Amino acid sequence: MAPQNYTLKDLKESVDRHIEDQGENAPCAVWLYTKYDIAFIDKEGETIMYGEELIKRVLSRLWDYDYIFTTISDCIEECLSRSGI
Repeated sequence: MAPQNYTLKDLKESVDRHIEDQGENAPCAVWLYTKYDIAFIDKEGETIMYGEELIKRVLSRLWDYDYIFTTISDCIEECLSRSGI
C-alpha cells in the first residue's frame, strides 16, 4: 500500500462516498487510530501528546506494515471458509 496521511475530514469524505455507493446501512469493519493513540500516560496519570509532525509520521507509516493487511485478509478468508463459501 502507498503511504497515506489521512485526516478525519478525508475519512469523512471517504465514508460519504462509500455510503453513496453502497448505502448507509451497508455492513463494514473499521480500525481507526487517531492522535490519542500516539500518546503516553505519565507517572501522574496525565496523557502526554507527542508533536503533530511525529504523530503524522507514525500514523502514515502504519501503511508500511503489510502483515496488518495480510492478517485481515486471512481473517476474512477464514470467516468465509467457516461459512462454507
